[in-house]
Amino acid sequence: MVDRKEVARLAGVSSMTVTRVVSGKGYVAEETRRRVQKVIEETGYIPNRIASGLVSRKSNRIAIIVPELSNPYYLQVVEAMIEQAKKYNYVISVFKAYGEEMPGVLEEVISNRVAGVVNYSSMFPSRYKAYLQEIGAKLIRADGGKTDFRMSLSYDGAIREALELLFARGAEKILFVAGITEDFATDDQRIPFFKKYMAEHGRVPQAEDILYGDYPRRDAYVVGQDAAKKLIAEGRKFDAVFCINDMMALGFMNAWKKAGKRVPEDAAVVGFDNIRMAEAFDPGLSTVATDTEKEARLYINYIAGIESEEDTDLHAKFIARGSTEFCRRRG
Repeated sequence: MVDRKEVARLAGVSSMTVTRVVSGKGYVAEETRRRVQKVIEETGYIPNRIASGLVSRKSNRIAIIVPELSNPYYLQVVEAMIEQAKKYNYVISVFKAYGEEMPGVLEEVISNRVAGVVNYSSMFPSRYKAYLQEIGAKLIRADGGKTDFRMSLSYDGAIREALELLFARGAEKILFVAGITEDFATDDQRIPFFKKYMAEHGRVPQAEDILYGDYPRRDAYVVGQDAAKKLIAEGRKFDAVFCINDMMALGFMNAWKKAGKRVPEDAAVVGFDNIRMAEAFDPGLSTVATDTEKEARLYINYIAGIESEEDTDLHAKFIARGSTEFCRRRG
């Protein structure tokens, strides 16, 4: 069996560099990282922690992987899953990982031989997905829903309703603060629906109307603040803005108001997720909500092998609050 030293020799690097690539911790030049990963793929190298997990007994542990921990939405989802998992004597473990951090966390997950993995972060490298399947772990959202458990989550009606409300109250120019990188947004249906319904109302978004960023490498709240500051500095004129999650929207509102702007008089704001603190802000944040309890129930039932006739469709709903109350047409 190929070991770490052999991988290092074939890649022309030190064993420590291989360790850094596998764990996702520590700096490695991108070209070197790609070379090491190529050798790992070609040789089928299995890190020691994974190898031990492949032969250990079955677990009642479910791993949830999130990209960051400052967003209360993930805590609400985890809370719902914990309550559902208790019914079947499963234990929830939460891991934080994104991008290059994923291999190291997945090693730990596999070494603990989990019963299932629910992924809210970036997609799994293919070899780790294969290891998880080998130990019998059930996977949710491991590859964007292409081959694992499938659940339909539609933002269609909610985004249409939110836009129609804004148009009815005089909004013309509406922006979308995605805050994430364009590649991370590939499988996200919120932006396509936004573009679709804007176009249906004769307001085709321009490229600059979708603001991308580096979330989740930075906190959503900070990314939202920076988006507001950027728009103010550029003197951009708009009537309303969607933010891809509530924390980003709250950050946007904070920076907007600190600059002497008003919500919603100078710009209406809509978020996604319906986190608990959204209603407590002044004004309350209008948001697009999903049924986290049903989502948790579907995921845990699937991993636990519980048969259910419940449909696997989730439909988001729009909740209007103060942040969209007084949007006016510009003169």
